Amino acid sequence: MALIKCPECGKENVSDSAEMCPECGYGIKAHFDLVNQKQRNQEIRQRKIESVTMPERPKRMNYGYGMAIFAGIVGLLEFLLSPIIAIILLLFAYWMYYEGSKQYNREMEKYNLALTNFEKYQKETVREQEYRARIESMKPKCPACGSTDIQKITTMDRAVSISVVGAASGKIGKQYKCRRCKHMW
Repeated sequence: MALIKCPECGKENVSDSAEMCPECGYGIKAHFDLVNQKQRNQEIRQRKIESVTMPERPKRMNYGYGMAIFAGIVGLLEFLLSPIIAIILLLFAYWMYYEGSKQYNREMEKYNLALTNFEKYQKETVREQEYRARIESMKPKCPACGSTDIQKITTMDRAVSISVVGAASGKIGKQYKCRRCKHMW
């Protein structure tokens, strides 16, 4: 409990734990609660940033190259039997190689960023983690058990249930089913 200057009107000797400024009515306690919360959030984010470590150099073969080579060899062997199947397998091999190459290039960009500007790499990594957590928190949850392991009840599921059970079907008017507790809502 300290005596401060009011952030709104500038009146001296106002308690920092007072609900309102006696001069202008500004919510001092709410103001300092907000300032303290922002400071705590910034400290937590700084700890997250400091916990990010230097990544290892990505390995090229981890991203589908083996599968692409295998599909390419099978495609060449199939060329003797059926050119259409061979073309499809070769296109699949090229797609696997292309996707693997894109993934490898993204990993190398992150690695090179960590080598050249480690602070920026740490901040981007924490931003990416926060984005994933935000997306995860937006997933629908089961109202009965809170699980995010749910599936959407399709029109076909509903139609089959109604055709088998009739009007007593439990899927009428429901959109989701929890895979864990089997609750439907």
